[in-house]
Amino acid sequence: MEQATYRKHAPLVALSPSRALDDAAFALLAPGTADLALTAVASSIARAAVGVRLDQLRSHKMLPRIDPKERQDPEKTTVSAVRTAAWVARFFGLETPEIHVRPGDPLDATLLATPEPAIALGDGLLSGRTVPELAFRLGYELAYLRLVDRLVAVYPSLADLRTVIAAAVAAAMPAEPPPELAALSVAIAQRLDPVQRLRLTNAVQQIGARGGQLDVVAWLRDLERTACRAGLLACGDLTVAAHMVSVDGRIVAGLTARDRVRDLVAFSVAEPYARLRAAVGVAV
Repeated sequence: MEQATYRKHAPLVALSPSRALDDAAFALLAPGTADLALTAVASSIARAAVGVRLDQLRSHKMLPRIDPKERQDPEKTTVSAVRTAAWVARFFGLETPEIHVRPGDPLDATLLATPEPAIALGDGLLSGRTVPELAFRLGYELAYLRLVDRLVAVYPSLADLRTVIAAAVAAAMPAEPPPELAALSVAIAQRLDPVQRLRLTNAVQQIGARGGQLDVVAWLRDLERTACRAGLLACGDLTVAAHMVSVDGRIVAGLTARDRVRDLVAFSVAEPYARLRAAVGVAV
């Protein structure tokens, strides 16, 4: 009865924040256990590492084929999912990625391994979803883009991520990288601009000061929690967020749907969430 009443009166639109999220506001989404130094490593080399992987895919003719007819113009489209994706990108302080619509694709939202940031929307988001549901799912997906570009999308396995992180750390060290990391480390280093190189060096120094420990699995868990929290902030509705996580059902870095819902419940009543809503001009 309570859920039926909620659904009857649930909001049909997402939030209307007056400001986009800046870096300081976005940092409030991270759990207290988050390894900020490791996030700094990943974010500083993300574009470079993605470029290296795209070159590898291109050389093996494995880049995804993009049909130009799929691309949507957010300013002209009537597709709610496309408009919501563009809105979330602006809210997160991102340039709007290319948005492709793929009717018949059973997936909902996927960051693509393309030269420029792009997202594909499938049947899971093209019909039957309210705007708050769309805002959560797209907020979750685009949070990864905001945090680490497409690093997790193009290095999807844990082994791949561990390798690229280790190669990035090696690129900032004075010693020669281990032979198994040398090629990737050099390829990443060659693509870094001075600002990215400085950020990487500072982050690696922080990691060295604590003994050099790198727990990529724990980092991925906190990245996943951050993305879910970003989705909650975008949709503004805990019930919607919990429902979307529950029906998704995936296990990410050992986190079950129940684990992620528990984190969202706790975060929804925590001070950082209230501060975030105030920061973007949404009343609690």
